[in-house]
Amino acid sequence: KSWKEIREITDDHGIKVVCYTKGIKELESTDEAIISKGIDEFKNRLEVAHILGSNRIMMNQGGSTPDRNANRKNLIKSLEKVIPIATSEGIEVTIEHHNNPKAPFRTSADFDEALAVVPDLRIAYDSGNIHIAGEDPVQGYKNNQEQITHIHFKDFSSDGRLCIPGQGIIDFQNLIKAMKEANYSGYINPEVPMKNTDGYECYEKAMDILDPLIA
Repeated sequence: KSWKEIREITDDHGIKVVCYTKGIKELESTDEAIISKGIDEFKNRLEVAHILGSNRIMMNQGGSTPDRNANRKNLIKSLEKVIPIATSEGIEVTIEHHNNPKAPFRTSADFDEALAVVPDLRIAYDSGNIHIAGEDPVQGYKNNQEQITHIHFKDFSSDGRLCIPGQGIIDFQNLIKAMKEANYSGYINPEVPMKNTDGYECYEKAMDILDPLIA
């Protein structure tokens, strides 16, 4: 279906598209021709966001080379070019903590480095991915709380398997407490295991656990 057809479907069902997600790996390059291609693709992403009625896009990270620090520096340089374009169009740009070891942004310190250069960048916080990166999820949230505008609730069992949020090792009680203290008012996206499971049932179980903490 076309993006316009998808927008019609969401409108018919009273659903707001809160974020459009797509990776643009070219923006991690050092080749100006490739970066230029990435910027054009970024502009296309903005156009899609407008069609969908969303004021936010999330850029997936590629981890283009084995050196994630170099990947981050390259991406920050590109963000300096593209975020002003998005801001001028009323679109917020977010990046999430990623679980790829080569990803530019995995911890709050990684985001601090970018925010010092591109303060209009916003963060899609991921409780599970920041844990995988070795940072305490609650402290990681507090470190960047003013720039976090979208949240993924992800959890892992003690043996490292993705599980229903609230059934694993992530401290959602204190994380949600920190969110309340920071007056977080954005969206929360629970991420549940989908392989060989009933996704809808998993979401219901997650909300049975999380609702009392959020209320």
